[in-house]
Amino acid sequence: MLILLLVLCIFLFIAVIILLLLLQKKIRLSRNLDKLFKDRIRELEQKVLASDAVFSVIPDLICIKNPEGRIILSNKSFEQFLNLAHDEVEGALDTELFVKDLDNFLKYREKENEVVASKETISIEEELYSPYYKTRRLFETIKTPVIYRGETGAVLSIARDITARRAAELDAQEASKAKSEFLSRMSHEIRTPLNAIIGMTKIARKSIENPVKAAASIDQVSAASAHLLDLINNILDISKIESGKFEVASEPFNIKEALEEIYIINDSRCKEKQIHFKINTEDFEALNVWGDKLRIKQILINLLGNAVKFTPKEGRISLFITRTLETDSSITLEFSVSDDGIGMTPEQQHKLFNAFQQADSSIAGRFGGTGLGLAISQNLVNLMGGQISVESKLNEGTTFRFSLTLEKAEARQADPEPDTKPSELDLTGKHILLAEDVEINRIVLMELLSDTHVEFTEAENGKIAVDAFSAAQSGYFDLIFMDIHMPIMDGYEATQIIRTMDRSDAASIPIIALSANAYREDIDKALAAGMNGHTAKPIDLDAIKKLLYDFLVKTK
Repeated sequence: MLILLLVLCIFLFIAVIILLLLLQKKIRLSRNLDKLFKDRIRELEQKVLASDAVFSVIPDLICIKNPEGRIILSNKSFEQFLNLAHDEVEGALDTELFVKDLDNFLKYREKENEVVASKETISIEEELYSPYYKTRRLFETIKTPVIYRGETGAVLSIARDITARRAAELDAQEASKAKSEFLSRMSHEIRTPLNAIIGMTKIARKSIENPVKAAASIDQVSAASAHLLDLINNILDISKIESGKFEVASEPFNIKEALEEIYIINDSRCKEKQIHFKINTEDFEALNVWGDKLRIKQILINLLGNAVKFTPKEGRISLFITRTLETDSSITLEFSVSDDGIGMTPEQQHKLFNAFQQADSSIAGRFGGTGLGLAISQNLVNLMGGQISVESKLNEGTTFRFSLTLEKAEARQADPEPDTKPSELDLTGKHILLAEDVEINRIVLMELLSDTHVEFTEAENGKIAVDAFSAAQSGYFDLIFMDIHMPIMDGYEATQIIRTMDRSDAASIPIIALSANAYREDIDKALAAGMNGHTAKPIDLDAIKKLLYDFLVKTK
């Protein structure tokens, strides 16, 4: 009996030990589960916080409305759009939030009813008034039915602001339309002088036995060619301006001289239409300034050309310059060009300075023109640190004004008269190497300079020019005209090879670039290649003769 009791006690002891071990294990497991649960809760809290953070910074407007139209969820962008705090938005009726644009808003609210009824997602455009922006904004909105916190019939709206994108699209379409209209006008504007050039050339050929008629035809060809060149220069100017490659010069010039040159150009136009033209030059005889004389003249000639175009017979045009501010070192001048022509409406004035556009599309048909002149003028004024403005009334006339501040320059001494004028240039005994791949260009240049009695050696590309120079005795060539773009070897490479030749005249012979490009970077590239000067095509005879005088007569 005692043994049985002892065995029972042992079993009870073992059972207690086992129970204690199991309890300890359960406690450890419970602790592990508790830690795991807390970690999971913490992880979920972090995810919720992250989701809330993302939700709050999403730029799209997000909200959920219950079937009554009450806001049950909204993000910060939605609240900012309404210029309200979160507490003011949540729980509010949508009609209360959009009360300032209610009629417009209710149209879009009908779409939400359709979403609930059809249980399908839709995408629409909405234009709503924003108290924050104080203007209407355009949205691309997705509306979809959802069940939120047990509520059926709720609608989730996600709206993306596309106001800027749509404005950019409309601007692009407008620009494309304007450029298409411009190209159409340019086609007409280019064909007009081309027709005159081709037609008058044929007439001149038929009139060989009638020198007077032939000369008149050639004069017409020359005038049409000059007009065509002006068109091309305008296109190049606006291209350089838009690409940021345009640079204004700074050189001393006399204001009165510039005004007198402008008067001569514009007076003949006015006389053709019997328009009265007035300009003030008396007060500027002694005024010398630093600036871009060529571009200032271009601006004024553009403005005066417009005035002549839009002013009827017996009308009046004036150019006045006023000193508005003067110091010891600088002077501010206000230029104003006025006419009593057809004038403009405020709407026409709004797009007046846009490139490729005219004040009215019908103007091109009635008066011609490309619509580039004023855009170029405005950009030139801006580049010189000024601003241009316009005042106009329909059927009463127009006034353009701009001001420029220019540094004063010392009165210039007149350059001494050269012993030989470029027009009387005699280059007998001089030899020029002409590198140009287009035969007609070689013929034109040689014929234009035939009265100088200079001799030419022709080269069709840079390689032939290099070989010709290398084969000639040192000092045989006095100057090289080097076209830039030629096959086999271009003008840059040919110049660099010539400059590195081991002969006495390789480094000293003047090399003048011939190029259809007149950008500053093209001129700089030519000089960097070792050339001494640059002249643009089409050939300006006076400029070419001036170069020849400077390099072959003046420096000798």
